[in-house]
Amino acid sequence: MTESTKFHGNETFKLAKELIQIIKDKCSEIELFFDNHTNPAAEYKEHATKPKMFFGLECHDSTTLSFVDIVLKRKKKIELICEIEESKCTPKPVIGDVFSILLSDHISIKSEPYAFENTKVYIGFIPTGPIKRINDLEVRINLMIEKCFKKGISVKLITGNNRGEMIETLKNEIIKLI
Repeated sequence: MTESTKFHGNETFKLAKELIQIIKDKCSEIELFFDNHTNPAAEYKEHATKPKMFFGLECHDSTTLSFVDIVLKRKKKIELICEIEESKCTPKPVIGDVFSILLSDHISIKSEPYAFENTKVYIGFIPTGPIKRINDLEVRINLMIEKCFKKGISVKLITGNNRGEMIETLKNEIIKLI
């Protein structure tokens, strides 16, 4: 079993559970939806919806670009789209995560499509190289978005030296939106 399959989704599910409780405690109008757990307890089933990024007007296998890990929705507005790489990775999968979101027109939650504009995108991962390089990558991604995409989307790359540190940093950033 490789490191990437060993931890696939475990920390994402724990994070989603913590955030759902925070939302309940705050009586927030935000709803959280998540992917990455095949058989969640009954209390989380309504949140475990496998949010799908897709292009065009209808969501099909042929138009699905990716599944994202966590989505925050306030009424009909998508506030946050979050993808989490639980293992160390190079910039390549991070760029793939970003572009699968940017090239999408909608996100499907419980089979209902939502357009998204002025949405925050967080990508959490453990970099294989220096954090300074990741900061440079984030700047490049956001400059490219500004030039090529008119959706008002901003990307934040959230990293840590290990899985626990990255998840904790990501959790703290998400809590700011709740």
